Amino acid sequence: MRWKPTLFLLLAAIGIGAYVSLIEVRWLTPEELNQQQRHLLSIAPEAIHHVGIAFKEAPIALQRENDIWTLQGYGRADEARIDGILRYTSRLMAQRALSLEETQGREAHFGFHDNAPTLDLHTRSDQYTLIFGEATALGTSRYVQLKGDPQIYILPTGLYELLDQELDTFRDPYIVHFANDKLKYLSITVANKKIALSHDRGRWKMTDPFEEVADAVHMNNWLKTLRQLTTDTFIAPNLENKNETLHALGLDPGIGTITLASKDAVNPIHITFGNRVEDQNHLRYAYRQGEDWVFTVNAEKVDALLVDQADKLRLERCFDFFTGEVDKVEITANKKTWHMERNQRVWVTPTIENPLDKRSVESFIEVLGELGIESFTDPRKEFVQAHYGLDMPKGQIKVWLTNNLDPQILTIGQDLLQGRKYWGYLEPRNVIVELPDLIEHLLMFVPADFKPLPAPTKKDI
Repeated sequence: MRWKPTLFLLLAAIGIGAYVSLIEVRWLTPEELNQQQRHLLSIAPEAIHHVGIAFKEAPIALQRENDIWTLQGYGRADEARIDGILRYTSRLMAQRALSLEETQGREAHFGFHDNAPTLDLHTRSDQYTLIFGEATALGTSRYVQLKGDPQIYILPTGLYELLDQELDTFRDPYIVHFANDKLKYLSITVANKKIALSHDRGRWKMTDPFEEVADAVHMNNWLKTLRQLTTDTFIAPNLENKNETLHALGLDPGIGTITLASKDAVNPIHITFGNRVEDQNHLRYAYRQGEDWVFTVNAEKVDALLVDQADKLRLERCFDFFTGEVDKVEITANKKTWHMERNQRVWVTPTIENPLDKRSVESFIEVLGELGIESFTDPRKEFVQAHYGLDMPKGQIKVWLTNNLDPQILTIGQDLLQGRKYWGYLEPRNVIVELPDLIEHLLMFVPADFKPLPAPTKKDI
């Protein structure tokens, strides 16, 4: 291979391309550039209710109703992608405008013909159409026209690249959208077993199959998995035989269903999951009630979402609070009761004159808040207190939270198995639980354990 002629031809091609580019987009002074730059479009994103994209063989129509974007004929649209398009068109600035003298009658030379790609934007009162021509010589910009304006402009390629996508790219990739604080109810149904939970003031409570406090960490992880569940592929069932199709894919009745209800939504959302995909075992079929499309989604995530045992979501700690929420703690042990409470920014107890050591108090409350549960009894069975040593309790711990008059109470039963097991009764949760050995240590605390540390003397220093 003769490398010198090849190198020469390569440099010549680059030079010609640069020359053409300089002719078409000649270097301008800052003053000239400022004069020739102009806003092609300046439309507030919230004013646009229809977007039409004609880049591929099948045009794409996006419609907004009640602040929700849909891909006409294909269901929910990818609102993040649409927001990206509307951010461009809210202040679309051309790099420069070509003079009419150099373009008039030569539109085809710049790529403008009957089948040129277009972007249509509709507001309630106006319609705007951008027509895209060829790329400039260096490929970093593109020629565009605004319908009704004979002038040709040069625009960076970013908007074009955002629009030049396959139809599925504009579909919503997520199964469901929600904000945690807007949810008021959810249920998980697996093999005719239903777990239902209600949400109020930032806390989840199980209502079915029994009433119980749900674990905030478990719930946040579960909701995060659901929120991040994305579609792998879209399948259009034959609408004339839709029920037969859903049945064949295991979606009627399905292996499990998740229902979500939001405070700001009229109707709940029902998502049903079906069989694993043949030859793609890592995927499962999924279907949102009321839609005409079936999705495939990650099977492992679906299996994690379809919780079939209520114990997996219930609070596995004796108390439900954050340290900063606690206003008062009362402990009864050996038939003696004492308490400490928050007084403005300090902790006090009646038997000690000075404020208690804040760090010691908060460390104790943190340990109390993390007091775990070894196991649960069946909350649907009738309790016999004597069976758990609760008829003559060993002790009791009460915790009051800010703006809550009713305390959380743990009553500790006697050790009936000689050092092997303690049972506790939790109010207002109304459950009996097996307690860890740590409970015996917690009952040994007395006010003197929280005395403030003495100030250092000169000798100590």
